[in-house]
This record gives sequence, C-alpha cells and structure tokens, in this order.
Amino acid sequence: MNKQSHEEAMWFDGQAEQFDEVAGLPIEAGRDIARAIREMSGCGRDDVLLDVGTGTGGIGLHFTEFPLRYLGMDLSQSMLEVFRRKVRSLPGHFLLLQANSDHFWPVRDDALAVVFASRVVHHLSIPHFLGEVWRVCRSGGHLLLGRVTRAAQSLPNRLQRHKRTILAEYGLHAGGGGQAIQQIVVECCHRGATPLTPVPVARWIRWTTARQLLSAWEAKPQLTSGSQGPSLSPENRATIVKSLTAWARQEFGDLDRPEEVEEEYLLQGIRLP
Repeated sequence: MNKQSHEEAMWFDGQAEQFDEVAGLPIEAGRDIARAIREMSGCGRDDVLLDVGTGTGGIGLHFTEFPLRYLGMDLSQSMLEVFRRKVRSLPGHFLLLQANSDHFWPVRDDALAVVFASRVVHHLSIPHFLGEVWRVCRSGGHLLLGRVTRAAQSLPNRLQRHKRTILAEYGLHAGGGGQAIQQIVVECCHRGATPLTPVPVARWIRWTTARQLLSAWEAKPQLTSGSQGPSLSPENRATIVKSLTAWARQEFGDLDRPEEVEEEYLLQGIRLP
C-alpha cells in the first residue's frame, strides 16, 4: 500500500462511525439505488455482483433483499464492521471482504455479472480498475458507476470549485467522481463496450453548513479525495484552510447557517462486449 492509500485507509477508518451521518445516503435512496442496479443489469439468483468500495453498506445493505450473490469489498475494515452491524447475521449469499482495490481483486476470471462502484473510482487507479473489471466480469456483464450530483450553484459545489482552484495553485489536481466516471466509460467504449444512458435513480434533500463542509475536508489527508500531486505540508494545509474559510465567510456570511441542498443519485455505466 502506498503512502496516499495508507493515509486514505486511516482516514476512512477514523470516519467509519460517523460516516453515515456526515456523508451517508438516506435509507430510502439506498434501497432505490439497489433496485435500479438490479433492474439495469438484469442479474438474478445465480449471478454474482461485486460492490467495489462498499463502505458502511448504504447501498449494499439492501442487496440482502434480492436473491443474488453479493461480494462487498472495501479498503477500510472499520467501514466493513459498521456494515456488518447493520446486517447482524450475514445471509449465505453475502460476503464482505477487506481488500485494496488498487491491488489484484480476489475474484476468479469471468466470475461476475456486475461490478458496481459508488462514489469511489476517483480514489482508485483507473487503468488498474479497468483491467480488473475486464478480467473478472463475464462477456455481456455490466459495469455500473454511481455518484451524487447537485445544482452547480449549491453551497457544496460552489465551495468545492473554489477549493479545487486553491489546491491547483499548490500542484494538487482533483477531478472528482464525475470526471473519473466519464474517463472510465470512454475507455470502456474504446474497448468495444456499449454505454448505458445515465439515469437518476434517487433524489432527496439534506441540510448542511459551510462549516460542516470545511471541517470534513480539513480532516482529509490532502483536503480532498482522489487528488494527484505532492503531499501538502502542514504549513500549506493551514494556509489553504485559512484562505478557504475566509472566502466562504465572504461569500456565504454565517458559516453555521444551514442551507437546503437537493441531491440526486446518478447511475451510469456500460455493458461489456
């Protein structure tokens, strides 16, 4: 495990207990997403689905309702422990596994009907991810990728854009989940896959504040997820946080004022040749 992967694993371990409260999906949304995955892929009782980066099971939990075989894989053992507590007694068709998705996946060739990855591919090596998908997913199988979207002028997106502008000044570039997903879909199509039309499968409202967002980012190793570039020194981290906080106070005023944010879960992907 490289230094960045180790730092991210430690961060996710430390966030496991409060992850659902801070960044989790509503229960109804998780159920709707799981149903949509089953419908889009057409997987049934004898099919195997791999959930890459399953986390605390916000989506994976709901696959207990379906008669398919489920393998949930995550780098963070602490995240998986939270998932296990939700299920209590894992059904026989359910397996949770701690593994690094940037290493060889413990799955035999052509074994899977579906590979699903939610809000995680920007953390991973895309060339390695694609190679493993092509190895473990059978012909005619599906790769499904999910992410949360918001209005461009929402509080989280405005703050995120400014953060990325500042990070770029320090040589850090974080493209985000949408850019990573698009890169994966394009590369898969070059390999002969058929793209699937992106579909919004769940929608909900949450409340957040600028201070909550800033605090969550400050806890991350590079102040963001999936960044590429040099590690930030403590001095640079402090300078960036101070600059971002000052900008947020100028733009939004009270950092503790709750803002309503409409969020949507977008599911897209490809069908393998």
